[in-house]
Amino acid sequence: MNASSKATDHRIGVANDNDVVTEPPDMDVRAALTCVAEAMGRHIVRQHIRARIATNDSQPWAIFEKWGNSASVWIPASVMAAAALHVDQAVDVREEGGRVVIEPIRAPVYDFDELLSAMTADTFPDDVDFGAPIGKEVW
Repeated sequence: MNASSKATDHRIGVANDNDVVTEPPDMDVRAALTCVAEAMGRHIVRQHIRARIATNDSQPWAIFEKWGNSASVWIPASVMAAAALHVDQAVDVREEGGRVVIEPIRAPVYDFDELLSAMTADTFPDDVDFGAPIGKEVW
């Protein structure tokens, strides 16, 4: 590589002949990641490049990645905490109006008095006769 080509090498994270990593003067993230992928060579580049970058309004965004026959997405810890989610928690994933909605599946909370008030005489179970006490059992 000659001196003039080193000055115009704007590939992020790619070392030139002198192992100097150069940075782009003005490059968007997608273009920068593309440059890294091209410099690494197609045989080294995996199916995805993970990036966690905030947009101008400081809202995190993510990239869907291939995971077997499905897709996965990295959810930032701040979003997980705000939504009260944790790793290995069951969630409901659905589409609503062109948006992907992820909600935790929570066990229903029952009010004992409400459940008891809903019972009628025909909903009470029949008594079960277990027979006479055997040994030191007391009924």
